[in-house]
Amino acid sequence: MESNKGDRRIQKVEREMREVLATFALTRMAGKVPALISIPQVQVSRDLRSARVFVQVLDKPEMISNVLEYLDRNAFEMGREINSRLRMRFCPKLKFFADRGFESARKVESILAEIRTQPEC
Repeated sequence: MESNKGDRRIQKVEREMREVLATFALTRMAGKVPALISIPQVQVSRDLRSARVFVQVLDKPEMISNVLEYLDRNAFEMGREINSRLRMRFCPKLKFFADRGFESARKVESILAEIRTQPEC
């Protein structure tokens, strides 16, 4: 029973952190990040000391490494925002990763569009 409660707590923290980080990226990093980004998922460790933040680059997928570098350099400031908004005992150490889900979906969609345009035999 206790592990269920802990899992719900972690899920809530992940959801709240994702919202804070997405809002932070839209408001405080607008124009500074070299591409339009989305934060679809955050995974927090069970002890809430570290978090994996998954980032999608929507308009310039080739800029993902530059975006991840920029976010890594600004992780402390983002962590401060999380701590001030969520009032956590420990602020998780943020680590940023590329989320390739959007890119994969775009490739599948282009393949399907190509198949649809081919004449049937």
